[in-house]
Amino acid sequence: MLHILKQASSLARDLICPPTPAQILNGNRMFRPFLNYQHLWLSYFYPKETLSTSIGTWPYLQKFMMPLIKRRASSYHLNGINKLSLDCKIQPDFCEFSERFYNCSDGFELYEVTKEIEPITYFSLICQRKFPCINLVRAHEELFCANEPDFWHEAIGHIAPLCDREVQEFYIETAHHVLASHDKIAFNQNMAVAWTLLEYGFIKQHGLHKMFGAALVGSHLAHMRYQYNNISIEAAVRAEIISSGFYTEHTPLPRNHSNKIRFFSLDRLSCDALFI
Repeated sequence: MLHILKQASSLARDLICPPTPAQILNGNRMFRPFLNYQHLWLSYFYPKETLSTSIGTWPYLQKFMMPLIKRRASSYHLNGINKLSLDCKIQPDFCEFSERFYNCSDGFELYEVTKEIEPITYFSLICQRKFPCINLVRAHEELFCANEPDFWHEAIGHIAPLCDREVQEFYIETAHHVLASHDKIAFNQNMAVAWTLLEYGFIKQHGLHKMFGAALVGSHLAHMRYQYNNISIEAAVRAEIISSGFYTEHTPLPRNHSNKIRFFSLDRLSCDALFI
């Protein structure tokens, strides 16, 4: 009950006194799914631009996100975006997109879902070479930072890199480790590692840390935190990932001793050493 009251109090404060983009960038305030937050964010980073709700969100995501993705996303993402023709102003037709992905990925399928599903079901589908994809695009209220997965997140962040066989093997290997957990503690710890890497992980390519996790690649907020040097990227070590609390609900973003937000990076797509 106390936690619910604190949440309600925080929400009321944010409605009355929205945070500045600078406060959101440094992680001191939350990016709420409110339209006025999106307008404030847009005017801060793109003062000459306006946001109209009569225009769908896909063109805006392309306009503001794709240039950032091309600079910071992994080569797996960039190659997949090109193969799937995702650098376009018109949202792809889901059936045509599914067929194109099936062909580009040598038989990986899209499994349409309406919302985020349970981890065991998610990873079981991955082991069957099926990706559970939400066929809905975020509303204007969540343009620059969505609270839930949507088609943009799925297509750009997960499905594009899954065109590559090496990424497919990494996802399947990760799924096997999670599903093979021998008890609840091991499951929660393995989920923490899997979720952190697949949603918030970096990978080192050509001496640079490139975004690999889907929640990073598809989020304008994440790109701005990177651009404004509000993050710290560390080597991915199992104990550090788990102790950081990244996957733990109702905790602040993990910080290092310099108060920067902690993220973890792989040298290559291999995860055996990170699981029990």
